[in-house]
Amino acid sequence: MSFSYYDGGKEIHNVSPAAARYLSAQLKVEVGLLKNGKHYVLSIGTPSAINYAPAKGVELIYHTHPNGTIYPSIFDIGWLNKNNAYNATNASSIILPLGKPAIKFNTKTTYAAPPPPLQIEE
Repeated sequence: MSFSYYDGGKEIHNVSPAAARYLSAQLKVEVGLLKNGKHYVLSIGTPSAINYAPAKGVELIYHTHPNGTIYPSIFDIGWLNKNNAYNATNASSIILPLGKPAIKFNTKTTYAAPPPPLQIEE
């Protein structure tokens, strides 16, 4: 689900990072703020992804991590890489992990690899 609004030629950031974190915590999904030309788009995604594909003219301003992960996932890095093929101005973005400070990342940031399997002795 996405909501779009036109900026009317002036900067609007009506969806603050705090509001995005609140929505993310309540809905238990990723919430992203993107800019597509002069439109801002609020994307309500899934527990592990925003619901917006890379495209020409799109910038990912920020997105939440409802599970609190402080590093970008391989999918976050992949999104920026795909988007850079369309739009070189979106070289970085911001992650808003719930309960932790925001972090800025780019395509060279180390992503969060899945943890190794547990070694259980029987």
